[in-house]
Amino acid sequence: MIFRWDPTDMGPFLPASPSVNTCPARHRSSLFMGGMMKLRGMEATDLRPGPTMDRIIDPRPARRKRLIAVGCAGGLLLLAAIVWGGSFTTSRVRVEAAKVTIGTVSQGLFKEFIPVTGTVQPIQTVFLDALEGGTVKHRFVEDGTHVRAGEPIVELSNPQLHMDAINREAQLLDQQNNLRNTRLAMDQQTTRLRDELLNLDKELKRLERDQQVDDRLAKDSLLARNTYMANRENLEYMREKRKLVAANVRSDSIFRQSQLGSITNNLALIDRNLRFLRENLQNLVIKDPLDGSSNIDVNVSIGTIFSIYKRISTGPKATLEDFLQPGSAQVAAGYIVYGSSTMLVYSTGHGVNGFTLDSSIGTFCLSHPNMKTPAEGKIYSINEGNWYAFSDGVRNYIDACKQKKLSARYIGSLVADFHRNLLKGGVYLYPGTTSAPKGKLRLLYEANPLAFLAEQAGGKATDGTTRILDLKPTELHERTPLYIGSRAMVDAAMRG
Repeated sequence: MIFRWDPTDMGPFLPASPSVNTCPARHRSSLFMGGMMKLRGMEATDLRPGPTMDRIIDPRPARRKRLIAVGCAGGLLLLAAIVWGGSFTTSRVRVEAAKVTIGTVSQGLFKEFIPVTGTVQPIQTVFLDALEGGTVKHRFVEDGTHVRAGEPIVELSNPQLHMDAINREAQLLDQQNNLRNTRLAMDQQTTRLRDELLNLDKELKRLERDQQVDDRLAKDSLLARNTYMANRENLEYMREKRKLVAANVRSDSIFRQSQLGSITNNLALIDRNLRFLRENLQNLVIKDPLDGSSNIDVNVSIGTIFSIYKRISTGPKATLEDFLQPGSAQVAAGYIVYGSSTMLVYSTGHGVNGFTLDSSIGTFCLSHPNMKTPAEGKIYSINEGNWYAFSDGVRNYIDACKQKKLSARYIGSLVADFHRNLLKGGVYLYPGTTSAPKGKLRLLYEANPLAFLAEQAGGKATDGTTRILDLKPTELHERTPLYIGSRAMVDAAMRG
């Protein structure tokens, strides 16, 4: 491409010349000074005017027009999108014209309405167990009523529990008053002895002064000897009496210090017992009233499972969150098994102990201290009637147990099966099935308390993948699969 240069456009800057010189387009950025044009790497001094050259058109106006057009189109699209999206935020309800009444309200309440027919279902149904067998005293709302969070539903009453607590509190307060009265009497006794000692000191000083006077009078034969001897004997008597009272004061001080320490400890213990008693009324007791109840009419061992949690709410009434705590928050758990003998097994987080009921005296006696379950057992407990509903992993484990010639023992009463495996070593399985993926055992009042006992005895409890005590319940009657028993056997069952 050739650019031609017209010197007539430069005015006086270049001299006139008939010849025409050309330069490539890459040298179009030239500097004209005093009739000379300098190009890159070259110099032109002999330039003459010639035909006019084509001028370069600035492209920026066209580009600016295109940008303006694109911006306007984008703005129109954005506005259309906003209008289209806003159409979805409006809820519309179509009502037949025959069901609408139009009227004018001049004054008063608007009483027009549209009848609607339907079925109202509760948003959530919650079953609350009464504390320690309490009964419903008053119902504030009827079934199906919609209530807000925090509104009372029922008022529970347990007169026997409260009477026992009141009686126990009265006994502790009486003991507390007796100890305080004893301490007051001891203080009064100490004060009396010290007062007596002060009086003796005062009397003794008077007698000693009198004795000095009697000595001078007797020396001068101015005092009868009998009188002198009587006064001297009286002085010796007061001295001996003071020694005796001083000894009593010292022994009383020693005894008082020891007794005050004991009284202070007893008062502190009573205060703790009172606090425990009052807090115990707020503790939550979750119980499975009778495990294995389907076996009652066939005289098979059944039992009661219980679990105790610390209340976390501070209001006057318990809340659902108080119950929905993980098993690791339990402060105690246990069960009572009713079989050939009645046995109580429980733990407070410091090992497991078993007590057998002695019916002759009506007392549970410690019969199984510090219970430990073997790490490996020879018993597996599972309802093999659900074989075809089990997962492949559970089936594989059952086959492995049979190949090892382990004993199959399944009573159908969770407490009885768990109790046997706890003592002899074994594993209890209630896995999920195709019809019940979460199993049938309740997490809060079956799986959690027994898992607590199993771990305290050296065993293990999982739902097949997760530790039972780590599960966070979401409802009172939530179900969970259960693998519980000897640690090695539970691990093998989880591997499948």
